Amino acid sequence: MNKIKDIIALLFGSFLLIEGRGRTFAKLPTWLAVVMALACLPLLVITAVLVVAFGMTVKTVKA
Repeated sequence: MNKIKDIIALLFGSFLLIEGRGRTFAKLPTWLAVVMALACLPLLVITAVLVVAFGMTVKTVKA
């Protein structure tokens, strides 16, 4: 039960941050990123490939 609470807290209490070379490209709530990823899987794959190809970093930060 504690694990479920931790996942929910991470999902609704943090932001997804995509950065590269001193610049922030995206900062959005984690729940929104999950909904968008589930809505369009091909876009998820393309985004992941581009993030890796351009050497960007992806972090989750607490709100």
